[in-house]
Amino acid sequence: MNRFRNISVFTQISLLMGFLVFSAAVRADLISFDSPYGTATHTLDTDSDLLWLDLDITAGRSFNDVNSQLGVGGEFEGYRYATLDEVLDLWIHAGIPDITLDGPTEASDFTLANLSPALALTQLISVTLDSPFGPVSEGYTATAPIGDDTMRIVGELSMCIEPLCNNVFPNQRFVALASLGPHTNGVDEVVSYVGSYLVIAPVPLPGAGILFLSALSIFVTTLRFRKPSTRNV
Repeated sequence: MNRFRNISVFTQISLLMGFLVFSAAVRADLISFDSPYGTATHTLDTDSDLLWLDLDITAGRSFNDVNSQLGVGGEFEGYRYATLDEVLDLWIHAGIPDITLDGPTEASDFTLANLSPALALTQLISVTLDSPFGPVSEGYTATAPIGDDTMRIVGELSMCIEPLCNNVFPNQRFVALASLGPHTNGVDEVVSYVGSYLVIAPVPLPGAGILFLSALSIFVTTLRFRKPSTRNV
């Protein structure tokens, strides 16, 4: 006996939608996409639905320079600066556990637990500096330090994986720093290895449309193949 056939169509669809939505909810991914700036230069965070532009595209330009190009007709039309909280969320969604929000940074802020997720995120949003210690990825946020609008907080992901790191971390060479807050740069300051955390405003989650169409398709199919009732009236 097929017990599933005794369940109403609405119940079947409700169960299906619940399963699909649950499956999507537990999979917060970072997915690389092409953009007008090149191959794999966008990263979609499926948890926040924000598209992030690779940092190396804006590296070596001041905050004000990039900011002046965000409006209509500008080089980065459609983008905006991400806030400190949005960058923090991106790092958390990437699985980075030890994030420093107040400084100055210390050697103990470099942790082994940070290395794998920070390195993976850096490969997505790009390296802005190949230092003697390892890759670095830095970018301006929209957030100014409290009481000083002439500066901007910089998000820094810094890996220490090269042999030179043995001089700094003699007991543990493979570590990484995730720092938001301690390092600040002036809005007109140009640093060759600091880019800008630019995002496109939230976009509709592609999976949402797929979930709806999938459920609708199964609903219609169920109705088409549902046998008519043979019960006498």
